[in-house]
Amino acid sequence: MALRDALTKSHALFEELESGARYAAIAKVVSEEQEKRIRGVGDEAPIFTLEDVDRGPVSSPTLLRAGPLVINFYRGLWCPYCQKDLAGFDEIMDDVHRTHTSVLAITHFLQSGARERFIETYDVRLTLLDDTEGRVAEQFGIRWAPEESELIEKELGWDIITPHGTGPWILPMQARYVIAPDNQIVFAEVAFNYDETSSPSSILPCLANLRHRSEGGRANALKKKG
Repeated sequence: MALRDALTKSHALFEELESGARYAAIAKVVSEEQEKRIRGVGDEAPIFTLEDVDRGPVSSPTLLRAGPLVINFYRGLWCPYCQKDLAGFDEIMDDVHRTHTSVLAITHFLQSGARERFIETYDVRLTLLDDTEGRVAEQFGIRWAPEESELIEKELGWDIITPHGTGPWILPMQARYVIAPDNQIVFAEVAFNYDETSSPSSILPCLANLRHRSEGGRANALKKKG
């Protein structure tokens, strides 16, 4: 385990520091390990399947066969900043659909009542999915595994358990990814603070570029056939 190994090494390096300096040094190690694990532009996206209450299994490879895929990770539907972003994203859905892009909103503890109330209030067109075990978030590197969060709490006393769940969820405020049909991440935004989040429309140039590449590839293929 990378985090445990890093902390074990840090103990040997920082054991002679006074308590405050040692705490800061170990906290820095944790933060650096967190940044290393986050999937970014150029990385291959994790393959996953989540259950949708209306559509059944939703598979990322299936969606990517039809075009690009946008994935938004949210702390929860209870979060006002997440609600604002979801509503803002719905405003650009017509532009997104013109690029033949699928959109998923992934959250945690998405109980049916909360899901229905949110859709009734905001009437969003995004597919809302529950990463029940948090495994997809772990694959993208934006969530510590339970055993790792316990290790962090033991080392630093950080409480990274969300107040709206029984286990750790994503640590950033939210995360947004654009995945190309070849399963490569071409846009990644991970916001750890409220003021770091950008407008949902920031992904539109990326989607337009993917659309242009796709159309160019089809045109070249037709030329070769001709």
